[in-house]
Amino acid sequence: MKKSSKEIFFLSFVFLLGILLRFYRLPSVPTGVFRDEAAFGYNAYSILTTGKDEYGKSFPLMFRSFGDYKMPVYTYLTVLSVRTWGLNVFSTRFFSAFFGSLTVMVVFFLVTAIFSEKRFWLALLSAFIFAVSPWSIFFSRAAFEANVALFFFLTAFLMQIKAFEKGSKIFLFASAFIYSLSTYTYIVEKLLSPVFFLLFSIILAKKKSQNAKIRPKIVLLSFFLFLIVSLPQFFILRFAAGNNRIESLSIIKAEDFAKVESNPAQIFSVLRKPLSLYAAYFSSRNLFFEPDSDPQRSLPELSVFYSWMVIPFFLGFYLLLAKEGDYSKKIILPFLFLVPVPAALTGDPFSTLRALPLIFPLVILISLGIEKIYLVISNKRAAVPLISVFFLLSIAYLVRSIFFLLPEERYFEWNYGYEELAEELKEFPGAKVLIDDPVGVSYIQMLFFNQYPPAKVQEEFNFDLSRYYQMGDWKNQSKVGDFEARPLVWGKDNLEKDILVARVVGISPAQIKIHSLTELFAIIGPDRKIIFNAFITNRGIKQLGYGSSFETP
Repeated sequence: MKKSSKEIFFLSFVFLLGILLRFYRLPSVPTGVFRDEAAFGYNAYSILTTGKDEYGKSFPLMFRSFGDYKMPVYTYLTVLSVRTWGLNVFSTRFFSAFFGSLTVMVVFFLVTAIFSEKRFWLALLSAFIFAVSPWSIFFSRAAFEANVALFFFLTAFLMQIKAFEKGSKIFLFASAFIYSLSTYTYIVEKLLSPVFFLLFSIILAKKKSQNAKIRPKIVLLSFFLFLIVSLPQFFILRFAAGNNRIESLSIIKAEDFAKVESNPAQIFSVLRKPLSLYAAYFSSRNLFFEPDSDPQRSLPELSVFYSWMVIPFFLGFYLLLAKEGDYSKKIILPFLFLVPVPAALTGDPFSTLRALPLIFPLVILISLGIEKIYLVISNKRAAVPLISVFFLLSIAYLVRSIFFLLPEERYFEWNYGYEELAEELKEFPGAKVLIDDPVGVSYIQMLFFNQYPPAKVQEEFNFDLSRYYQMGDWKNQSKVGDFEARPLVWGKDNLEKDILVARVVGISPAQIKIHSLTELFAIIGPDRKIIFNAFITNRGIKQLGYGSSFETP
């Protein structure tokens, strides 16, 4: 169906707005680089320059990183952006913002595929709500695997619908392949993709169409393709790389299965908490009024949608339920109720990260509600400005939250200060530095910002590659070159290290006096509060020449 110039203009506007909200000040907002982001970027840099990750593993199927075994797609994609722009914050976040922008268009085409191309304005409204949604924008502005996985997942879903609509084998095979690609991108899609492919193939096959139907044989062949592409993951499923994240996140443990096996009535007690968590994903408070409780997964003072959208949401839900035997209902409701299942099994009260695909059906429900409100208002000339005011106010709150509150209030959660710390420490070449880090992962930010040669890292780690996928433990300490990240040990480190770096509360005034430390410099946050203090030890004074030719800044 050919679109008018007016429709093309509005669609282009929504797409460009989505790009602007995701790319504007991308390297500086969020302020700082979280350790997972640094791990994606540095391992991409390592793959680009050596063909191996930081541990020396050639093109791994899963990246060991901090023993959490990150899914591979985001890192391998980032190789391309690092090759283009070098190792920096922009290249590390690029593909999340890029695919987040493209998903705006995927949402548009999905809505037209589900409702028909005649519902252009409903599809445009859905794309617009997605484009300005705090939920989508936030996860598009940092290196989140889940955001790229969402693009693959929705694209595969679109291809699947189109396959049955057109009777196209190629589209169905493409859908199966992209679904399998999503399973290498984020853990939630690993659980959802096979279920979605099979379930919606059955639902879509029942839809009456003038086009040739996809035969069951083709569906099975396509699913076989999905399994073949996904198969390498199953080889490491028995190792920490394959099950570490699942076992650590799941609230249903092996002993729970044993309870149910011995007493089937126990199933109600086992499922009580997951069911309660599942219900939280449909709570109006969580969706429209309160941010995610994890400050690293939300914007200040904003929920995943704007609070005024709660009325259109309930209205849209009612309208969808009221449609007897409607095709769109058969598509949207299974999507809506299936997506939160993996997230509800993780134990988080409301995880916006793991439930990210839920944004799609919710956007449709809100759009249906707004569309209905517009249709029932008799004065259409008054309706458009009224709805526009709500959206303009929402975008104003969004800009305030992202570009003013987020840098000021959440920089600590985004590990701000390591770039500045790396720059300061360049003034002291050869100094033995200990970063007081209880978790021991801040070494990755130092590698990232110093662009430390990956070949040297691999040599110093000297990792047992024969057990690469088996070692899911983390020893809370890492040493690379002259930098070491681990908990500080008094009576040892103050005698063996030249510079000690700690958070403000990490080293007390009494410890400074007892161990004869001299303050070297401080890293200041956007709110003018001290993030890091660096101290030179007595050994450092002698080694670095402090008191003679060397002077502290």
